[in-house]
Amino acid sequence: VDSGLTGDKILKTEIRAFHAEYTSGQTAPVVKIRMNASLVSRFERRPLASFALKAEHRATANSLTAIHAAFTAAFNDTQRQLVAKLKETGK
Repeated sequence: VDSGLTGDKILKTEIRAFHAEYTSGQTAPVVKIRMNASLVSRFERRPLASFALKAEHRATANSLTAIHAAFTAAFNDTQRQLVAKLKETGK
């Protein structure tokens, strides 16, 4: 869908990990998210900045609701990290 917005940069993301991990002796899993993000010049197609982002959150229980909440929290953490990194670059 064309939003009608234009810009001179593209943000590319790549999800490297997005899973709930059960470890020995733990009843609730740890949600792990890892992703890479690259800011690229739209016209020159050259990278301007790259970031590795990761977050882990243990679910409060071994239930769908608690695991979903852990995924939401981990995803929100990666997004906050991304915004902070983009602000740091000043691009």
